[in-house]
Amino acid sequence: MVNTKKCAQQLYEQLSGDGVYHLSTSMYPKHRKKILAQIKERMSDKSKSCVLISTSLVEAGVDLDFNSVYRQVAGVDSVIQAAGRCNREGIEKKENSKVYIFDINGMKTVPGQSLQSSITKGLLQDYHDISNLECITEYFKRLYHFRENDLDKKEYYRRIQGLEI
Repeated sequence: MVNTKKCAQQLYEQLSGDGVYHLSTSMYPKHRKKILAQIKERMSDKSKSCVLISTSLVEAGVDLDFNSVYRQVAGVDSVIQAAGRCNREGIEKKENSKVYIFDINGMKTVPGQSLQSSITKGLLQDYHDISNLECITEYFKRLYHFRENDLDKKEYYRRIQGLEI
């Protein structure tokens, strides 16, 4: 999973071949359903490999179960969502199911996601498992520390302070 449609398309063009698929929000829903059906059919035959190159489109709401997942660095929440596509059904042994986080040098980030990616990169140096509660808590502390002024532009929080809820 990568962060931009352009990156997904470029990777797909470089890797395309038997068992390699591409999903993007640029596709019509009917086309995505068709590709998802092909992927599920391919995955039902354990002797065949299946590679899906996608954006975050498959992080939630798509029921796929891969043996391994490669996720371009993004916010911790997005990385964890992507990890949910790895051994989703618990069929494989844990040690055979891996999630890899990578970065692409020189690749532009999606506007508004560079802060999340930067925070995650820092946490990857401090934590072995970014899915543990301590790391997740630290991620959101750092994120909200930097974005504090952006989160309440209409001052709702200030207005409800002191009110009993």
